[in-house]
Amino acid sequence: MNKETDVSSRSAKQPYGLFTAITMIVGICIGSGIFFKSDNILVATGGSIPLGVLVFALGAVAIIFGGLSMSALAARTERPGGALTYAEEFCGKRMGAAFGWFQIFVYYPTLVAVVSWVVGIYACVLFNLNGSLELQVGIGFAFFALCFVYNTLSRRIGGFAQNASTVIKLIPLFVLAVS
Repeated sequence: MNKETDVSSRSAKQPYGLFTAITMIVGICIGSGIFFKSDNILVATGGSIPLGVLVFALGAVAIIFGGLSMSALAARTERPGGALTYAEEFCGKRMGAAFGWFQIFVYYPTLVAVVSWVVGIYACVLFNLNGSLELQVGIGFAFFALCFVYNTLSRRIGGFAQNASTVIKLIPLFVLAVS
């Protein structure tokens, strides 16, 4: 098989384009925490906007260096798999297995629960609903189930949802940056 055929067969298998790959990375880095942690940072800094901006800038620098570290690890291996593969390859199989079990049983369930709950909180605020914990969790679970279904049924719909959510998250950030 020549190189040109190999490249074209790989690109035909790619489920997402460049824009979707970029929005996945941006969406992961920005997340939703930037919107509901701003007031906590201002409270912690005594209401000082310059100090609050400095805290966010330090966080952004940490994220940049974290991304650079991950890209350096990615450049050192040909294997797919992300952080789990890096832990296995550079720290040993036992550490890779431990990291994988940690992700499965602690990190991802906690992350999904918190993000789903935050969706419930935002929905209650947006629609002026009585924000009881039960209602927030119910809305969050419904959101989680909906996302699970459309990501399971179609990569294209999942990619579209990723693109749309990242663009929607960036709009208020650009508005704040400009104003």
